[in-house]
Amino acid sequence: MDPGRPGPGDERPTKRPRTTPIRPDFLDLPLENVVEALCLECPRPPWRSRRHELSDGSRLNSHPPMEARHCYSPTCWCSPILVDLEIMQTLASLAGTCRTLYAIATPHVYHRPATRKWWLLANTLISRPDLAAHVRVLSNHLWKAGIRTSTEVAPRAVDDYYMAMKFAYARYRDAEFNDAEATAIFEDHNTSINIMTNLCPSVEEMDLVHRGGPFLFACEETPLRRMRNLVLGRSSQDADTVDSETISTLGKKTPQLANLVLRGICARSFAYEYPLPSLIRLRLEDSCIEVEALRALLGSCSSITEFQFRASFEELGLIRGFNPKDLQMALRLCVPNLESLSIDMSSDLTRCEAPVPVERLIQTLDFNVRLRDLTIETGCFLGPKYIYLQARRYRRGCGGQRLEIPSTKSYPDVPREVIMDLLPVSIVRLRITTATDGPRPNFLARGLEEMARQVNDSFPKLEVVIVEEMYQSRVWALADAFKAAGVRFSTG
Repeated sequence: MDPGRPGPGDERPTKRPRTTPIRPDFLDLPLENVVEALCLECPRPPWRSRRHELSDGSRLNSHPPMEARHCYSPTCWCSPILVDLEIMQTLASLAGTCRTLYAIATPHVYHRPATRKWWLLANTLISRPDLAAHVRVLSNHLWKAGIRTSTEVAPRAVDDYYMAMKFAYARYRDAEFNDAEATAIFEDHNTSINIMTNLCPSVEEMDLVHRGGPFLFACEETPLRRMRNLVLGRSSQDADTVDSETISTLGKKTPQLANLVLRGICARSFAYEYPLPSLIRLRLEDSCIEVEALRALLGSCSSITEFQFRASFEELGLIRGFNPKDLQMALRLCVPNLESLSIDMSSDLTRCEAPVPVERLIQTLDFNVRLRDLTIETGCFLGPKYIYLQARRYRRGCGGQRLEIPSTKSYPDVPREVIMDLLPVSIVRLRITTATDGPRPNFLARGLEEMARQVNDSFPKLEVVIVEEMYQSRVWALADAFKAAGVRFSTG
């Protein structure tokens, strides 16, 4: 045998040509591509990164898990915007190294501008409208200081720009300011908001603190037509609340608004000349509002599918609020097609009598034929023996009277039908919460057992039931009953 030729055992299969190209290492990419990848991550919060957007898009035609389908997490549409200033400053410095990197990074740097002195940012945008066109998100939480101190001087161009805005608004209103109007319109309370929104007509999302006085006045003449998400709250250092006039003009200033969060509302009435037909989600937090004002607000939002209400813990004007039954009537008249509803009356100070009469409680939501997700506090639908004001023992709204919370051991079970009568047939997810120091929902055990037995007949779409702060001995029995019906039961 030829020694130069391999024997039978030495034969090796011939190598096939590689058909799959080798993916280059990240650091082997051109510098422009590296910067582009970094830019996609820097200006966005984690839940809106490009990586998550692409992964979400790849699952558009698939069915997400049950938890994902019924997740109405606040982070989906109204979470506080958190951006590290050092990261953005580093990205801005990188953009200044050459023209190529500048062209790549600039849209991302100004997508959600963050600065320690907003007036310096405004000065840049005044001289560079092309940069202002990249701004999509505004938040005065990222500006470190919404109001200038006496020792800080804004550039002359910023002051001149604001003066021109105010006089243009006066001409638009075809009137001259009287002394009171001039004092209000020339205050610094909302200067940063008014200037930045006027400079950035392409803004799509805002998270702002309202400090009283004129708000977005320039947008009456030039609306923010791309605005979709707005979170509006009051300053913690300011006693003023978000007034009804500010809210009633949002339809004109932001005609395409889809998601709205209002914090610290104190309203007796609303007069809506400009409805919000595009609004889908509405959240009222720490608010004290009369039922007529609530009806007017909900009536202006004909397309709303998600509504969340959390009563105020403070005495916002000591107005007469609404009882749960008032809320039921407002929902029936104004928004019968809700898909998600969350009610928390545990901090409501307008109900200074205890207990609430049974005729003032929520009795049924079966008129909401599309309601899928319900989060409700026990004080909204339990009888008069079970409703007591929660939280602090001394309250100014009740004349300083000490309110004793009765022992939970003295409560009998509520009637079996209380939950069955409450829910519509379309319900998919039910969550029952408990007020601080209030009665635990153990007294709903009989009603929940009855519900578990009739799930297939009465609530065929039900998938999840969550009841907070329930005794473990009750939980085991209910979990078995709901499991037999194909429903997941938990305590949070």
